Amino acid sequence: MRPQGSSEVKAQFFLFTASASPTTSEDEELGALAHLYNHNRIRPPGENVNAAIYFMASFLDSVIEEDGKYAIAGGCAMKFHGSFRQTFDVDICVDPPPLYAMLRCPRFILPSSKLIGAVFRCYLLTGPSYGDSITADRAVKIDLMLNDLFPPRYRNHIVRGVVDGKESWVLDNQCLLKCKLSAYTDRATENDYIDIRGLAFRYYDQIQTYKHSLDLDHIEFFLDEVLVRESQETVTFLKCVLLPIEPSSPLQGRPII
Repeated sequence: MRPQGSSEVKAQFFLFTASASPTTSEDEELGALAHLYNHNRIRPPGENVNAAIYFMASFLDSVIEEDGKYAIAGGCAMKFHGSFRQTFDVDICVDPPPLYAMLRCPRFILPSSKLIGAVFRCYLLTGPSYGDSITADRAVKIDLMLNDLFPPRYRNHIVRGVVDGKESWVLDNQCLLKCKLSAYTDRATENDYIDIRGLAFRYYDQIQTYKHSLDLDHIEFFLDEVLVRESQETVTFLKCVLLPIEPSSPLQGRPII
């Protein structure tokens, strides 16, 4: 089968979003879901997020015939890569075709403003009422980043791993680091800073093999904040790890975090 070009993928996606257009406003929808998802920033419990990860991985594995056509991203992927910070939504890179199956699944809520740039936003209903072995019913935000619409393309940068007890496809550290550096440059959030720092400390040896492909402007933006916040030892280490220069001596170890 001939691979789909970017224009064909976009056409598929916009046909999908048109067919998914709701009849009520997003305020009305979220108002009706107030007991499940509070859009005034009250976050869902961790067990509901874990249930969402489990359901999404199972759902996508069941509707996608070919391996590697989705990948857990964002904070949930960071769990696989050793992070212990809490995350309250689920980010997934995916090819467009599985989105059609979502229309037939009653657990997905599609708000009016579901298309945000190249990201398709929806909400997944979780809890005992939906077959999950957890305490409360909550809706969890799901952001789907569409392959061919969202750089970097992820198909060659995924690994099979376990996230919160569920085996799934996950972005590898190279793709995740690129995404996090780009996101930090755009919005400079604390979570992105923590994640970049964590990836650098965990994968410092591997990063040496691909750091020349990282965006230098993104790295320098991150390091500007590092200079303000970190010890001189940590600053020196992170510069050696991330900047496209050879360290003056081998990276034998890391500063104490």
